[in-house]
Amino acid sequence: MKITINRTEALSTARRMASIAPADSPLDVLHGILLEADTDAGKLVVTATSLELSLIERIPCTPAEGGALAIDARMMNGMLEKLPEDTVEITHLEGSPVVTLKSGNAHYTIPVWSRASFPKPEIPFPEDTVKVSGI
Repeated sequence: MKITINRTEALSTARRMASIAPADSPLDVLHGILLEADTDAGKLVVTATSLELSLIERIPCTPAEGGALAIDARMMNGMLEKLPEDTVEITHLEGSPVVTLKSGNAHYTIPVWSRASFPKPEIPFPEDTVKVSGI
């Protein structure tokens, strides 16, 4: 995966996702969020779940390469708060145990979980869901 995203939009999404991901879960991967780069749509699909509650958001990105990974939600939120520039480049080589977030002269390299380890939430048909706004 190699994408460029707007830091402010990503930070806003990361804050909402961190509120869903349970910090006290016995499953480490549930502390995280799933990032999936959709190269065709030019979107980063971000998912958080507690297995009881799930949130999926799509934010615009400039994808150079697709891919997916799971990263600790609170760590992602903290890094995005501290990065200096308006854009963030996220780079993850397939099979690598780390991801790099780079913005200006700053960069973080942190561990990730594989896409396969993150439980994909069962999302019902749109007519069976409740639309929430203003979060």
